[in-house]
Amino acid sequence: MEDSLARKDDVTGKTRIFKLLTSLPGVGEVRGRRLLTELGISESRRVHGPGAQQRQRFVAAFAAPP
Repeated sequence: MEDSLARKDDVTGKTRIFKLLTSLPGVGEVRGRRLLTELGISESRRVHGPGAQQRQRFVAAFAAPP
């Protein structure tokens, strides 16, 4: 996930974060919307759109448990 957010190409940057999220195995539209709401990120945000704090929360939500 962190790699996708760090990419600098236009295709990745213009992709909506909701589409990226729902493309992950086990994450459907309902879970994706719930996660974005909990993280305070709008569904319409693009991958390069979230600020540093939103990006940190998003990556932490998918980090492997210790």
